Amino acid sequence: MTDANSDHGSITHWIEEIREGETGEAARVLWERYFDRLVHLARGRDRSPVVGTPYVARSRSREVTYQQDLDDWGRVRGEVALLAGRVSRDVAAEQRPVARVVVKVRYAPFLTHTHSVGLESPTTEAGAIEKAALAALDRFTERRPVRLLGVRAEFAP
Repeated sequence: MTDANSDHGSITHWIEEIREGETGEAARVLWERYFDRLVHLARGRDRSPVVGTPYVARSRSREVTYQQDLDDWGRVRGEVALLAGRVSRDVAAEQRPVARVVVKVRYAPFLTHTHSVGLESPTTEAGAIEKAALAALDRFTERRPVRLLGVRAEFAP
């Protein structure tokens, strides 16, 4: 197996290989590392406890990847407002109050950052969610072209 600290076994090297369409080394090493785990799962030998409690989501989010980069930050602001509206409708349908709103921006070519804003009090109110999303967007100081935008509403505990 390749040493994870060697030049040809580093995650960075594998990502570079995959980006260039050369997946051989990365696939081989990852397969070696995870094969035993997959065999155990496939044969029902996983010792993880079975839990009867249904999964409850901690948040709701929406995101969009744009075919062409957005370089007009007025438009970016409008798109974040639209995404916040969609998230607000999802939240209202569940009637679960939101405590924090997170905005994700992926700049071209592929650098992703997030900023969040906590709400004064948990709410399902669309205006408060949009206001928080726009406040989180205002925390982004770089005005580079944008490839992806996302808005996530995190439910109150």
